[in-house]
Amino acid sequence: MKRNKNDIPVRTLPKEYRNGIAVAKVSADSFLADDETMHAHRHDYHFFVLQKKGITHTEIDFEQYLITQPTILYQSPNQVHRALKVEHVEM
Repeated sequence: MKRNKNDIPVRTLPKEYRNGIAVAKVSADSFLADDETMHAHRHDYHFFVLQKKGITHTEIDFEQYLITQPTILYQSPNQVHRALKVEHVEM
């Protein structure tokens, strides 16, 4: 079954960050506490992640990736993505 692109929710940057940059430290526990990350979604903003350690199984534009080394990941606005699994991550 083909999904309509309008079925995929768009997350917006919280109002308190509209004029700047949001920076946060993420662990596996805090990452998994945000249930929306595990479902396909988009952002209406640029999104950079510095993965310092751990393993991330992710899907970007319906292609799966396994990130096992320190990495900088960039996702452009409206790019469809979701987390599949994270293990011992520090971001």
